[in-house]
Amino acid sequence: MKQVELKVNGHKWIKKHLNVFWSQVHEPFEANTYTIREIYVGNLKVGEGGKWFRPKNYEEFKKYVYEQLDRFRDVECPGVYISQERYLAGEVECRDYFLDIDFKSNEPEEVFKAVKFLNEKLEKVSVHILWSLSGNGVHGRLDMLPVIKLVPYEERKQFLDKLPDKYVKLTQFLQDYLHEKGYNIEFDFNIYKNRGLIRALYSPHETTNRVEIPIDFKWSLKTNIFLSVKPSFVKIVDRYLGWVNDPHALLFFIEKILNEDVKLNLELIQMKQKSCTKARKGVRPVVQKLIEEAKYRDLEHYERLIILFELINNGYSDEEILKIFENQSDFDPKKTLYFIQHARSRGYKPFKTETILKLCPHLRAVKQG
Repeated sequence: MKQVELKVNGHKWIKKHLNVFWSQVHEPFEANTYTIREIYVGNLKVGEGGKWFRPKNYEEFKKYVYEQLDRFRDVECPGVYISQERYLAGEVECRDYFLDIDFKSNEPEEVFKAVKFLNEKLEKVSVHILWSLSGNGVHGRLDMLPVIKLVPYEERKQFLDKLPDKYVKLTQFLQDYLHEKGYNIEFDFNIYKNRGLIRALYSPHETTNRVEIPIDFKWSLKTNIFLSVKPSFVKIVDRYLGWVNDPHALLFFIEKILNEDVKLNLELIQMKQKSCTKARKGVRPVVQKLIEEAKYRDLEHYERLIILFELINNGYSDEEILKIFENQSDFDPKKTLYFIQHARSRGYKPFKTETILKLCPHLRAVKQG
């Protein structure tokens, strides 16, 4: 495949987008709590090149990046790598699910077709992997935090310790599934060893002179590659991981099915969705009234948040919440889903009834349950 020269300097690109890389290193865990990934900037194939670094804050992060860029001043496009693991106070708090398919081991067009097919199938069972075009392959990334937070705290460390092996089984399952469908694609399983490193989204590639960008499946592979070498044409979005609409269902799949090593098709996740949803305590009358009003009038932003936080904390799935807001005149499924996932990841609690009544005085007439 013909290489096209990158139109921006790799060093300048990294410095210009420091906030983009910092956002991937520094990510929310619980409300008002952040985890840190390890980071590496440079060329992994050139000597020592410095070590992996786990910054405590943005100042340390920036200092490390600039030191590494100076160390690799002769490399046109140093890369930015992040670890699969997220750390809190030195302990692993999250292991996100990463996928790696190398063009060196697979035909690029076949990879693109296979990933597009797999993406369509996974989205039907509410698993939305963020696929990106690397310099020499395709990466997939999935935010596992909502799943991990479902595991009781006292069992979480043991669960996290076993996750790399479960990810290997999950990836093997996906690979076998593609083989059965006629796509002879081989995944790279080395990504689950040691740190589980992956190139950061929007990072330059050291040898192919491309920038890692999210894949847009409405375009061909050729067009996506063109965009990766013309990064100024790409709109940088603030989502760096894929998401799952129903973490309970995916947890069931990972914990039960993979442990038992039972080969089942992807539809199982959807079949188990309802049985895995946590018990609902019931929506308060004042919030139920707002939900009814959402059917015939546009809600204020704070009214939408009241409903959103209430439903999330009562076990409603993303699809159910989307349905609540579908009559709003500015309804956008993708944007609404983003806000739902953002609220889940932050762990927001429901509004107090007193606060709701202050914000929405007309609800004072509603009989409290």
